[in-house]
Amino acid sequence: MSGLGVTMGVHRLWAHRSYKAVFAVRLVLMCLHCVAFQHSIFSWSVNHRVHHKWPDTDRDLTNSRRGFFFAHMGWRMYETHEELIKGRKMVPVQDLLDDPVVRFQHEYFYWIAIPLSFVLPTIIPFYFWNEDLLFAFLTCGMLRLIITHHVTNCINSVAHLYGYKPYDKTMHARDHIVFGPLALGEGWHNYHHAFPRDYRASEMDGWCFNLTTKIIETLAKFGLTYDLVTVSDDIINKRAARTGNPDERRRGPLVAAAVFS
Repeated sequence: MSGLGVTMGVHRLWAHRSYKAVFAVRLVLMCLHCVAFQHSIFSWSVNHRVHHKWPDTDRDLTNSRRGFFFAHMGWRMYETHEELIKGRKMVPVQDLLDDPVVRFQHEYFYWIAIPLSFVLPTIIPFYFWNEDLLFAFLTCGMLRLIITHHVTNCINSVAHLYGYKPYDKTMHARDHIVFGPLALGEGWHNYHHAFPRDYRASEMDGWCFNLTTKIIETLAKFGLTYDLVTVSDDIINKRAARTGNPDERRRGPLVAAAVFS
């Protein structure tokens, strides 16, 4: 569930504005993002907008040109590059500042995130299921957090270094048949960097391959999400023909279907 706070919430809703959601959905996604404990929505979105504007450069927080380890988690261990600091001042943020949910979470992030990410996941199994308190903290608190962070980090590292490029061969971002589904639809990364405003983040359909997209579409049927941004098939086909790899575009879905069938 916390993964949806990242994929459906801070990434597709706030960082890219690829769809809109009613207040209740935004509030739930904000809480799930707190459970994921990946900084505030505002900070995450600003860094991600810089990442898309200047991918794999010194302005990119997770610059894969600096190697797998840096892209995966090494960026947390270094001082912020001066180019990234400049880049943060050059991307639009007014839409984030205009959202009261984003402002509230940014101001009180740790007051909200620590109870939701560590206290409740520890207390609930301890109180309701008679689980050992330390075991509950280590598994439902820490292990869950570690797994969520590493899956997210793999999009920055694995999906920028390994995989195939059906839509744009000039990019570092790649579609990855494992982390596409495993990251709830986020790992079809070559598509996402080619068409960042598309709420689907992939041509891959189905609950297995793109869980985040299917949830957004399901909520849209009830009017809870709306104004879903898509890219037409014609634009996708023209871009893939101009800059992509047609063989990989045909082969990718077949391989993914074989792996997860």
